[in-house]
Amino acid sequence: MADLCRDLLEKLPEVDGESREASPAALTETTREQTDAATEASTPEPVYPLLTPALVAAWSATSLESHTGRPEVGPWLRGWVEEEIQTTVVFRNDLPPAAMPQKDRAAFFDAARPQMVERLELPRQRVLDWLGKRVGRVAKNAELSKELASTPVLEVLDGSGTPAQSWTLDTLKSEIDAGRRSALPRLLAGATAVVHTGLGGLDATGLLDERWDDRALDVLAAGLAPEQLPLRVGRIPDPEKELEAGWSRLVQLPSKMVADEVTEWLVVEKFRDATPNEDARSTAKRKQKLDEHQDWAHDEAHRITSSLGLPLQIASLVETAAALHDEGKRASRWQRAFRAPKDAAYAKTVGPVNIHLLGGYRHELGSLPYAQRSEALKNLSPDDRDLVLHLIAAHHGFARPLIRGDGCEDAPPSVVEERVRAVALRFYAQQERWGPWGLAYLEMLVRAADQRASARLEE
Repeated sequence: MADLCRDLLEKLPEVDGESREASPAALTETTREQTDAATEASTPEPVYPLLTPALVAAWSATSLESHTGRPEVGPWLRGWVEEEIQTTVVFRNDLPPAAMPQKDRAAFFDAARPQMVERLELPRQRVLDWLGKRVGRVAKNAELSKELASTPVLEVLDGSGTPAQSWTLDTLKSEIDAGRRSALPRLLAGATAVVHTGLGGLDATGLLDERWDDRALDVLAAGLAPEQLPLRVGRIPDPEKELEAGWSRLVQLPSKMVADEVTEWLVVEKFRDATPNEDARSTAKRKQKLDEHQDWAHDEAHRITSSLGLPLQIASLVETAAALHDEGKRASRWQRAFRAPKDAAYAKTVGPVNIHLLGGYRHELGSLPYAQRSEALKNLSPDDRDLVLHLIAAHHGFARPLIRGDGCEDAPPSVVEERVRAVALRFYAQQERWGPWGLAYLEMLVRAADQRASARLEE
């Protein structure tokens, strides 16, 4: 098979006598011209399960944490192939303390998501075997056991990156000793195991070795240049200390308290225009007023739709959504949580974000009443008006079909609940109108305009 592949690749067009062009166009053309050779050099195409509209509709409901009619997408992408269940391992110096509330843990890992450079993907059984042997060795080491006694040593993030469960050294040992009753095999399937570096077990080549007692490497703390890895996590005693040039704080969470006073903070910081999560786009190296940001987003949307040659009516709807997408940031709750100055409404601040003040508030939901009162929507047809409102609600990936109503203080709870319900119904109506890929495409245009406006501020 290797020889057949090499022979086929040698039929690609030459570039300079030493290299060959392997662009999609060149590969497609060579495959068309060398049909028999390409067939012999390719593995047999696997069997794929039937793709139905109901499945596509279930997968498109991306803001639902669970869905009984939404299977794993793998077989539809790769076909029915035999492969071992995988687990990703990440090592970190700083894990949230055991007493930290679940919503704070989720906010921490949303901001400090595992980066590609620190991910080690392995068969789940290899990870389970390694954990069992490694925990056994550490439990017999009095010095290591003492160091890890008061901190979580393992945090499992599910496939969406949400914290599922954490263990200290003692509770992890008990979990492993439970054998077949252990929940670990189920939790680690397709998940990410964030392991405390003190547990060790990572050798000098970056591979798992249960005999390796030295502290494991934390890539985020390895001293890489900010341009290579624009994210860092750490613990600090004073959150008011000024940051170095180019850095801004995404999240700061209390990690240690003495007599009801916070003595240590767990922080996540980003460098310049890095955007590890959606809220990161609202923090920048300098402040920007809301009106200016939305004007820029409108300009970027116009630039994008013009370059794509979209029909004027569709382009106008996308541009209108971009011009109104962040109106919900006018809410005093959002302004306080993002530490905005009080002279005007701001869309970008230097942070850090106080997620407790934010209280789960989604500014996209808060933008809808402003948009509905806007002159720009008054002359639109009901369907076009609903599309603009959906694009505003969905520009951070929510509202498909659900968006949280927490922290929304501009109306009584019953009115907010009805607004959330309308968001869900609007999503399904617009998906019926535009199709799942068409609606996602239009959402992407607004999202791209927002991101380009944010990047423009950093530049």
